[in-house]
Amino acid sequence: MIRFIGMLFILLFSLLPLGAQELKQSLCFENLFGPYIITFEKKADFAGDVVIIGFQYPGDEAENSGGIVIFSRTERLWMPAYGVIFSKYVPKDIKVDGRLITVSLEQYTTMPVKKTIKMEYGKDFDFLKNGKTPFGELKPEASSLLKKEGIKAQNVIDFNFDTAWAEGADGTGIDESVVIKFKKAVNIGMVGVIPGLFGIPNYKDNNRVHRGKIKMQIEPPKGEEDNSLLFSISEEEVDMSFPNRPVCSFFDVRQTQVKELKIQITSVYLGDKNDDAYISEIFIFDFIDPEKYKQDTGKGKEGTPNEEDKKGEK
Repeated sequence: MIRFIGMLFILLFSLLPLGAQELKQSLCFENLFGPYIITFEKKADFAGDVVIIGFQYPGDEAENSGGIVIFSRTERLWMPAYGVIFSKYVPKDIKVDGRLITVSLEQYTTMPVKKTIKMEYGKDFDFLKNGKTPFGELKPEASSLLKKEGIKAQNVIDFNFDTAWAEGADGTGIDESVVIKFKKAVNIGMVGVIPGLFGIPNYKDNNRVHRGKIKMQIEPPKGEEDNSLLFSISEEEVDMSFPNRPVCSFFDVRQTQVKELKIQITSVYLGDKNDDAYISEIFIFDFIDPEKYKQDTGKGKEGTPNEEDKKGEK
């Protein structure tokens, strides 16, 4: 009996840290948080068990900021279900009450400035896989599709490592792209990409993205839609580069008023067997300015202040 209890204790003890171990060894965790400072780690239970991690960018404190990432467990891996970058504020702590999270923020100036914002799951933010707030219903479009069962552009945002988009053009996939158009202009803090066909044993059988570009079409200010000069400078680009192994790489963009997001391939690692380039998943993080965030009415479904918020600010 004593031996049984001892074995049971050992088994339970070994299982306790498993979730944390799995998360920290997951495809996205190390590459996302490697260069950053983690400020807190909080377990929560909404839409299933999740782990919320706060982080800050390294560097000059006067220019510092950070964000939070909510990791959710899929059938076999942890994935970032929602992420947000805060403009000029570092998240220091978080409280979870049902579907409501309260984020304590701090700004580093001559005198530290503290601020608290409240965000409700399903209203102010949602998981990317649900296709709701803050980015609305997402319907990716691809420049080409490989004629193979199960291949479609929607696979890049289906929260599933085992599915992917593959281009179907002649050649190696250079200049092929996936485009995500938003119903309304959104704010984007960070973009993550898993290049290649991750969900197979032989990752190097197919072409993988070596380098690429994130291209963002920016909506001009209201009243300036007919200004051709603004239209000519309304695209922002961020370069991407990937190692030749199955990883999830994240790219800091911190851009407001984005109407269209394009992930374009500019260079590939050649596959050992096939000549088609794959992308398994794309993650999009929100971007919030805490100074403009309205606690009483929320941001509105598209991640930008709604009309009622604007009236309240006058």
